[in-house]
Amino acid sequence: SALEALPRVTGTGGDVHLSNDLGRILNVADKLAQKGGDTYISSELVLLALLESKTPAGQLLQSSRVTPAALKTGMLADVTLARLVGKAIRQYGWSPLVVDPVMVATSGDRLLQREAEESMRRAMLPLATVVTPNLAETEVLVGRKVASLDEMRAAAEEIVAGGARAVVVKGGHAITKATDVFYDGSRMELLQSEVVATSNTHGTGCTFAAAICAYLA
Repeated sequence: SALEALPRVTGTGGDVHLSNDLGRILNVADKLAQKGGDTYISSELVLLALLESKTPAGQLLQSSRVTPAALKTGMLADVTLARLVGKAIRQYGWSPLVVDPVMVATSGDRLLQREAEESMRRAMLPLATVVTPNLAETEVLVGRKVASLDEMRAAAEEIVAGGARAVVVKGGHAITKATDVFYDGSRMELLQSEVVATSNTHGTGCTFAAAICAYLA
């Protein structure tokens, strides 16, 4: 598994210090999660390694004396990683959780294994306080084309019915006015804005999800 491929983390003294093995963990995470021309460093892998380790940092996490005020997940590239992250979140009762289902590149290329896409639906969505898919990712989650506003609304309802407490279906990839659909099981809202003409769009989805996570914290 991805976790088994990681080197063991070692600690020093009674403080929360990590040895240089953390750098090796990041290198392994880099290789495991590299897709196409972009490189994604998976913080989930580092967290899971700490949870399995005997370091002071790992023991502090395991004791639940330190718990995150809010969490955000990004690309969970393979089925093992998706299941492990879901298991850890359930085991430690961490919440609120923002799930940014990074599954489709701007080029349209699928970033996840098919089995990982299914694990995203089954293992992560039921744990999510809010899910933030773009149109292409929404199509993967519901298994059909999503382009019109009515299709976005229907997809939002289906994602919440699948276990998520709320969803923001992002319409920023539309050519005309950008319209996001927010739905929490009882309230449907349209969040509209003019499309910003820029090529600097890399990382905007991650930033959006991170901002929500910071607000929830």
